[in-house]
Amino acid sequence: MQLKSLKRTHIIEGVIHLLIWFVFFSSINISWAQNWFDTENKIGPVAPLAAITFFIFFYLNAFYLIPKYLKMRKWIHYGVALLIVFVVFEVVRLLLHFAFAKTELNTMAAILNELQSQDSLIFGKLNPLISSLQFSLVYRFTRDWIVNNVVIDRLKTEKLQMELSVLKAQINPHFLFNSLNALDDLIDRNPGQAKKYLNRLSKIYRYTLTSMDEDVVSLEDELDFIDDYIFLLEERFGGMYVFEKDIQTESVHKYLIPPASLQLLLENAVKHNYGSLEEPLKITILVVENEIKVHHLKRLKRTEVESTGKGLENIKKRFQFLSNKSVQVEDTETHFSVKLPLIKNIRPI
Repeated sequence: MQLKSLKRTHIIEGVIHLLIWFVFFSSINISWAQNWFDTENKIGPVAPLAAITFFIFFYLNAFYLIPKYLKMRKWIHYGVALLIVFVVFEVVRLLLHFAFAKTELNTMAAILNELQSQDSLIFGKLNPLISSLQFSLVYRFTRDWIVNNVVIDRLKTEKLQMELSVLKAQINPHFLFNSLNALDDLIDRNPGQAKKYLNRLSKIYRYTLTSMDEDVVSLEDELDFIDDYIFLLEERFGGMYVFEKDIQTESVHKYLIPPASLQLLLENAVKHNYGSLEEPLKITILVVENEIKVHHLKRLKRTEVESTGKGLENIKKRFQFLSNKSVQVEDTETHFSVKLPLIKNIRPI
């Protein structure tokens, strides 16, 4: 389905390009009402120059100036860039005009007259710079709208896959068996702790079910959820894994994060790395301004662990779309760490 959507997008984009060039070249012929390469009634290769100017500026604006300035809301920078480009193109045209006309640029009046002539790239009959500006703006924003719809559809699918994987992780037989087994052991030796364990387990399921339909949750809620999840892991593994949460910001309530992102990272850490009572594996959760980092030493289990690797990839894609920032993964021979960019404002999926 995704491949068909992308293929359809490329076809639509190609059709838009053809329509743009058809309209512009038709306007050239209509404007001159003759062969547009004919230079008998005009000085220099004006029409070909107009076509080249339209072509160059169209792609310059659509693929460089708009993404670099306009889409980043740098209005003044964009305006200055347009002015510079317009001036450069018109100066080049003036130089070509006087070169073909074999006249000298000896008076300001001659230059001003030529700027107001029908051959001007800005004010002239063909007006390629203004036309190209209009076409490129319409094209770029139409293209982005189409592409964004494809991306949104794909991310919705990936979001559902991630939510399903989280839910499966919580309700799969192994998780239930291990959780209930630990609970059974606690009931015999520490009924009070068993009651706490059951309460934390129910909170985990409640959080998982209520947050599944959300694009993001508050970081504060996610950290509370992680406390419950860590509690279960500590009861299950004893002192084999040590979890350290270091919060170095007072703005936890201001940040957002895709639900269960941290849980998946902790689950992967325990799933792929071994710890022991003699040498426990320390897993650190560091929260600072604008990012959160999960870090641990790398001690891969000797037995091969079944894994699709889709969990981390889905996290990367969701953060990229929601925050336009990348998840940073550092995987060396000795340690493994993941940095998640914290989100303040999101584009709804």
